[in-house]
Amino acid sequence: MIRSAVAASGLCLALGLGVASGPARAEDPPAPATTAAPAASPTPPATAPAAEAAAPRNRRLLNGHDFLPSAVPAPIAVSTFSLEVGFSAATATGPTYRLDGDPTGETRTYSWGGMGQAIRFQTVFLDHLAIRGGLTTSLASGIDGWSALVVGTSVQAGVGLGAEWSMAVGDTVRLGASLDLDSAPQLNLLVAAAIFNAIKTGGADPAGALEIGNVLSALPALSVAWAPTAALGLAARAGYGWSSVDAGTYGTFSRQGLALGLAADLDLDKVWKVPLGVGLTWAETVPTDGTPAGIRNVGLAVMYTGKQDVVVGATLGERILNIRPQYDVPLKSSSGYLDVVLKMYWP
Repeated sequence: MIRSAVAASGLCLALGLGVASGPARAEDPPAPATTAAPAASPTPPATAPAAEAAAPRNRRLLNGHDFLPSAVPAPIAVSTFSLEVGFSAATATGPTYRLDGDPTGETRTYSWGGMGQAIRFQTVFLDHLAIRGGLTTSLASGIDGWSALVVGTSVQAGVGLGAEWSMAVGDTVRLGASLDLDSAPQLNLLVAAAIFNAIKTGGADPAGALEIGNVLSALPALSVAWAPTAALGLAARAGYGWSSVDAGTYGTFSRQGLALGLAADLDLDKVWKVPLGVGLTWAETVPTDGTPAGIRNVGLAVMYTGKQDVVVGATLGERILNIRPQYDVPLKSSSGYLDVVLKMYWP
């Protein structure tokens, strides 16, 4: 019995200790969570700043100078597209005719006017070779009674192709060699010629008033451009041209001559910060076959240059030539002209 009491008291003591220890464990603060120290981030290797992309070279510039569009173009290898419109008002001196068509020995002044349009383009290969082409149309006509009869009316449409190879010589000079080919079909309405022929022959032939012809020409040339400063540019061109003129009933003629030209332009933006360019141009065709087929052009250009890759402006000048030099007595003409041009450039 004593043994049973001892066992019971031992069991009670064990249960009491178990109950007493339970709450103590529940209230023990939890052990702090062990967190791994953040790994030190590797220091990024020092890198050199990215090299700035070099600005593309401006093909239009020679020694910092931008040449203006001109009848004497500088040998600059740049891609372009241009639209041109020209107007002429002219007088022509020629013989006075009798009713039978024979000259009276006296001269008379005739008046005529004209206009023309051109679309020209050029693309560049490998910094040196430029391929170009163009489409042209023109209309010229006498503008009073006798002038309409004697001068007549001429309509011309042409297409041209050319190539130019050029290279820089130092920083201020560029040389070029070119070849241009042109074909220009032409329609002439010659009322006086038909009237005089009808009086002489006693019969009317309407075909005599209509002359359909064509002009084929080739012009190899050498050129040079010089820009002593960013404000001033000079260009010169010299070539020897050959042309075949199909004058319908008047036959086919061959023409040969020198083609010479000089041009100078000044960029006022480089001098006075005015976005304008001014230029002077002289161009002349000098016949070497003894025919009176020469042409002389002298012009003054003023153009706006304030837009990047676009130039717009006009050239005002004088043109001296002989109208239809294949005739026995050509008409010596002097005309004032105005040429308006819009030209766009791209790399």
